[in-house]
Amino acid sequence: MKNVILALALLAVIMHGCKKDEIQESEKPEIDVRDQFIGKWDVTQTLNITEFGLNDTHIKDYLIRKDNSDKRRILIWDGAREITAVVDGNTFSCKYSISLWDGTNSGTEEITSQGEIRDNKISEIGTVQINMCGKSNVGTYSSVCTRK
Repeated sequence: MKNVILALALLAVIMHGCKKDEIQESEKPEIDVRDQFIGKWDVTQTLNITEFGLNDTHIKDYLIRKDNSDKRRILIWDGAREITAVVDGNTFSCKYSISLWDGTNSGTEEITSQGEIRDNKISEIGTVQINMCGKSNVGTYSSVCTRK
């Protein structure tokens, strides 16, 4: 009888030792999907508005950081302004407006875009709308960002 009890105790220890460790949900580290966007980026932007005969390419630097007030947002510093974007997994979306002045007339440039990060490269596409002199002209916007 003593051997049976000892065998059962040994079996219980072996079975318990083979059981996978279960991590409680509260013990799992929180993954912040914004981390993949954070850092310094070399950026090539292209704006194309046919009505203006505009097809410009600009080379810029971006500095992207987390927005501490909202766990879904990142802040993109483009050297002139800070742009807020909303992150969803490996994609983001943003909409912002820039004031324009050509020396005589004032207006706005509005950009709406969506981007995706893949293999340390961000690709972004969207629309650009120039509102000036009572006219509105729409074109395309794109950028490619490569991590520095």
